Amino acid sequence: MRTQSEYWKKYLAGSKPCLLPPLTPKDQQDTPKKQTTAIALDRDREIRRFCHQHGVSPLTVFQLAWAFVLSRYAATDDAVFGYRENAAFDGSLVLKEESIFRVRFPLEASVLGTLHLNGSRSPRHRAFQTGAIPATMRLAGYKGQRLFNTFLYLEPAGDGITSGDGAGPFAAPSYPTQTDIDGQYDVVVKISVAEDVTACSVVYSSALLGDAQARHLALTFGRVLEAILAHGDGCTDELDLLAHASGAFAVDASLGGCVCEHKSIPERRVENTWDGEARYQKLQGMSV
Repeated sequence: MRTQSEYWKKYLAGSKPCLLPPLTPKDQQDTPKKQTTAIALDRDREIRRFCHQHGVSPLTVFQLAWAFVLSRYAATDDAVFGYRENAAFDGSLVLKEESIFRVRFPLEASVLGTLHLNGSRSPRHRAFQTGAIPATMRLAGYKGQRLFNTFLYLEPAGDGITSGDGAGPFAAPSYPTQTDIDGQYDVVVKISVAEDVTACSVVYSSALLGDAQARHLALTFGRVLEAILAHGDGCTDELDLLAHASGAFAVDASLGGCVCEHKSIPERRVENTWDGEARYQKLQGMSV
């Protein structure tokens, strides 16, 4: 039987740093502090129906959605981030330990096939979990090396999570409570799970993002989630998913134009599945 060290070394073999870059101009950065922006994900019933119909976990859906966001904003084909599940949609027991998720692009299978593949890996993941990401990283041979700076966290909804009437849109949630994860990562994406509403909160460092940029990131996550849920036929590949999502990736007028300028690496070139090779700065036109 493999040891924990052998398992994680194999899982992370060849992985590239997946670091969301600083998007706040240096001359606008003050003393770094943690801030929060929150949006409602008006897709609670669709998430439950999609997962029940296709036999997948909501966690795997959220993981894939965030991986897509990272692939654009971090300009990577190897999305890696930490996660912890403290709440479940279906009332099942969850293992409240943090772990590491990785997915490479282009996807190995269709979007639905990838969700099933990631779900099939979960039991092995749990069998080799160490309970803490720093310990896992040491076992994998990453000593003092930063492989990722974002974290996905499923939590029970607090008192601030409310919804409108049965047919109306969900109200935006209030700021979530602080957790032990917030101070360890530059960006923490929190999915708050309640009986009838799901919300997304982005806890971020002001040294990395501005207020509007963080909201931009949260809205992009919501758009990708919508695109995943729209493809329930099981025959969709990555390009089909992205083509569907791109129609919704217009700049939100309420944000005052495109706020995600990626000024820190304006000439970086990436392999971008939206339209082939593109300049990094051009990615702003493909965000929400």
